[in-house]
Amino acid sequence: MGKALEKAVDFGELVNTSGSQRMLSHKVVMYLAVAARSENESELQSLIEKIQKAYSTLNKNTQDIAVGLAAMSASDGSESPVSGEYNLELAHPTIIEFERRGAKLIDRLVEGSTLSHVELGSLADLVAGPLAKSFNGIKREFYARYRHDRDQQAQEMNESMEFLNRTLSNVESISSRIKMISLNAAVEAARLGQNGAAFAVIATAVRNLSIETEHAVTSMRETLSVHRKSER
Repeated sequence: MGKALEKAVDFGELVNTSGSQRMLSHKVVMYLAVAARSENESELQSLIEKIQKAYSTLNKNTQDIAVGLAAMSASDGSESPVSGEYNLELAHPTIIEFERRGAKLIDRLVEGSTLSHVELGSLADLVAGPLAKSFNGIKREFYARYRHDRDQQAQEMNESMEFLNRTLSNVESISSRIKMISLNAAVEAARLGQNGAAFAVIATAVRNLSIETEHAVTSMRETLSVHRKSER
């Protein structure tokens, strides 16, 4: 697997992870709402376990996203948000607030206290508003960094291609001049007759070498052309 494809795969996984954060946060609110109405002890315990598992996954995903953003920052040399919007550092306080409120409600459920509609509504508003905006901002940041990295790679590739094309053009020019020199040498060898026989052999060898060089340059240009098309 090439580096570009590896980055694309990593990028896809990070986008999916940031997207799943929203789903998990909504699940937490849903579980809390159901638990608040539950009168069955085993059902309540099961819901609490689901909420705690969801929070555990949220924490792990947050760490994975942090690692992903750090890796992208190291890759493109950009520590600030490329998208100009939210990044994990800006979203982190909102995530912490969501975890704090959720943990407080879980503790109250464990104690047997009743959760009010106001408390659940407040948490739901946090999830639907600031938290959702933060997670969406993180996803946009991933997209922006990926495009930035992809464009940077394309620019570097174009610069390398241009350098190689200039080099090949120089080789072609030298090969053409060598061929002309070999032709002139062959003419001079023919004029000398038998005395120029050895000179004629060298002139032919030089001419053949220039032809091989031309073929090599043509083959390399074709290879570069195919490679350029495959990168598009």
